[in-house]
Amino acid sequence: MAFAAVGLLLVSAAAIGLALLSTRRARTAKVELDRLTRSDPLTGLPNRVMFEERLAAAVAEARSTNRRIMVLIFELNRYGAINETYGHEIGDSLMRTVVEQMKRASPGIVLYRYSGPQFTLIDTNVSTIEVARTRASELQAALASPFKVARDSIRLTASIGFTVADPRPENWRDILLDATIALQEANERGAGSIANFEISLRDRLNPATAERRLRSALDQGQFSLLYMPLVTIWDNSIVGVEALLRWADPDRGGAIISPSEFLKALDETGLIVPVGAWVIHEACRQTALWQQEFAQRDLTTTVNVSPRQFAQSDFADVLEDAIAETGANPERLCIEITETSAVRDIDAAWSSMRLAKKLGVQLALDDFGTGYSSLAYMRQFELDVLKIEPSFVKGLGASREDEAIVQQIIGLAHNLGITAVAEGVDSELQAATLKSLTCDLAQGYYYSQPQPVEVVEAMIRKGKVTPGESQKKSVDWSGGGVRVSPDVLSP
Repeated sequence: MAFAAVGLLLVSAAAIGLALLSTRRARTAKVELDRLTRSDPLTGLPNRVMFEERLAAAVAEARSTNRRIMVLIFELNRYGAINETYGHEIGDSLMRTVVEQMKRASPGIVLYRYSGPQFTLIDTNVSTIEVARTRASELQAALASPFKVARDSIRLTASIGFTVADPRPENWRDILLDATIALQEANERGAGSIANFEISLRDRLNPATAERRLRSALDQGQFSLLYMPLVTIWDNSIVGVEALLRWADPDRGGAIISPSEFLKALDETGLIVPVGAWVIHEACRQTALWQQEFAQRDLTTTVNVSPRQFAQSDFADVLEDAIAETGANPERLCIEITETSAVRDIDAAWSSMRLAKKLGVQLALDDFGTGYSSLAYMRQFELDVLKIEPSFVKGLGASREDEAIVQQIIGLAHNLGITAVAEGVDSELQAATLKSLTCDLAQGYYYSQPQPVEVVEAMIRKGKVTPGESQKKSVDWSGGGVRVSPDVLSP
């Protein structure tokens, strides 16, 4: 019995020992896992997870002590290109060297590897923009000496964005977003720039906020269409309109934003596809209404299609569904593309054009004369309309070369049975020259700016446009009494 008891004690001790060993191993594994999830394996710096935890704590601390907080984002310029040129192994070595130099330049700072070539910094002892800018300049100075990369000696630059914030009314995510917006501003200014956050930057569309704001605009119905009249060159009769996208931005008090400010962002975020589908549907809806109200008028609505939208495999389905749902007559619709749309994928372009023509929709080629293969497209695609690039129209009456080019384009269109349309007609002299060259149709500020639906309808009832009549300082827009300036109304 004694031996049995001793045996049990030994077994129990062994079991306890194993349990303790297992617990220690588990703790060690947990510590190691925690280290790996909070540090960057390449540079050894704390990573994004650690940064966000620390920023949340720092904001809470600054709020309780009534202190300001600086958040800085540092982005190496051209690092991606260096990786591609020299390989990731050399790129990784360069990254470690850069980190060591930044540490030496600003002893005592805690850098975080946030993402790729981006590093972040938090400082609750910086209370002014001037001090923050000095800190940013110190970090940039760390890159002053050239770096040895393979057999080459290269210089790096960095864009830096920062914000010095009072954390009382804001949470850490708001402060981080402000620093990100400042970084985007620095990148726009050029490599090696430093930018501090200003409230006015929040109103601007930038990569940090573009997708959220534009998706919200689509979901909340902030987009609208204006329509630019298309008239005959002979008697200024309205024969159609071109639908042009506009955005009533609530962050700017509902002001109407020119497409030059958001079309690029729509394309880069991919939202050009759903927004483009909305444009097609809305243009079809309005066309159907005009069909009913002006049944005796053969009015055509032209819709611009982006290259990305045109390349979608379901483009023809989107167009067909919009026509079916709204009851629009496809013969009264015209899809306008640029040469860029076709050249991205010639096979996809041909397929989309063929299916659109099968539906009965007209096709227009915009900015004719600017691309090397415009003539090839005229032969390959069954075009109905050819739009003459505004830069050629601008020189009419002043440039014999431009007049000769426009004359040849018009003659070519007529020989192929295609309607010639002059864009950007802004003066009586240009209009008179186009008439002498037997151009068919025209549009531009000389005839009318882009207009809201009710203004266009008044013109249609009148039957003709009075040149110069709509060239006002501002016009009323139907989106709630907003006054729209002419630069916003440009196509």
